[in-house]
Amino acid sequence: MVPPSTLESLNLRRLQHPIAASRSPRRAGRSGLFALLFACAVGFAAEPADAADLTWAGCHDLDRGSMNALAEAFQRLADVTVTIEPSEATQSIRAVARGDAQIGCSGRRKTRDTEERGAKLVPIGWDALVAVTSASNPVKDVSLSDLKSVLEGKITNWRGLGGPDAPIELLVRDKSSSSVGTLVRELLFQDTNHVLAGTPVPAEKIEQRVQASPFALAITSLSTARSNDMSMLNVAGVEPSRSNIVGGKYPLIRPLYLVVGRKAGEQAQAFVKFAKGPDGQQILKREGTINLADGTSLWLPYRRAVAKPRGDNPS
Repeated sequence: MVPPSTLESLNLRRLQHPIAASRSPRRAGRSGLFALLFACAVGFAAEPADAADLTWAGCHDLDRGSMNALAEAFQRLADVTVTIEPSEATQSIRAVARGDAQIGCSGRRKTRDTEERGAKLVPIGWDALVAVTSASNPVKDVSLSDLKSVLEGKITNWRGLGGPDAPIELLVRDKSSSSVGTLVRELLFQDTNHVLAGTPVPAEKIEQRVQASPFALAITSLSTARSNDMSMLNVAGVEPSRSNIVGGKYPLIRPLYLVVGRKAGEQAQAFVKFAKGPDGQQILKREGTINLADGTSLWLPYRRAVAKPRGDNPS
């Protein structure tokens, strides 16, 4: 095992390119090869993982390519098997808080729920949310006000967005605690309890449903939309491109976090140090995620966007 103090001396540039998320898992051995579990269960093992291994409670909403690349690189350096268990933000945070996983990830902030008190969130980069529809849909742009009206059920036909005379099949996350669901409410309504219209769909089925229906509309993460055949709508004429996000022009942005316990073990601390270090940040950038250096100026507009208007009671 490699303690945190020695990771800085390791030369990541000698590594081969990390495997993609879609490749088959490989058996872990002395070389620290990648073990990725595509389990469908939402629970986590009751027994704690071996001290030499790391269990990562992953998030469907986040960039699995970037996260997998970080895990692959770290385990090659530290001779540690990183096992990723698919999940969503709330389960990821709470699994780490309970001690069922050593690392988690989230695209939302912690809540005041007691089940999240034992977890600590560490920013490692930036993502964006995008409104998506079928590639065959002629609508390519939506204003923020119209998007809010759609999500509230006030606009229910594509004619209201300049499109054809057809009902909007609005798809929303079936769990309001998901990263995307929470940020949609925060960024657009400054209220994590805001009730959204639409048909609830499991997060892992959203993209599939959008691709299958020419009149579906949903909001998902930029990284997920980029890897699927869907049309990403511009927001008020602003494309969700890297340059527009980094330049603060695109409004629907969110920080990405690693999650560790309040008393994180040596390997979890080492992983965080690696992810925030120059080599980990370079991996994120190479995989298409906005890294911390490029996203330095995004904190202020993000905090302004999620702040409740003066005079409102806190949720």
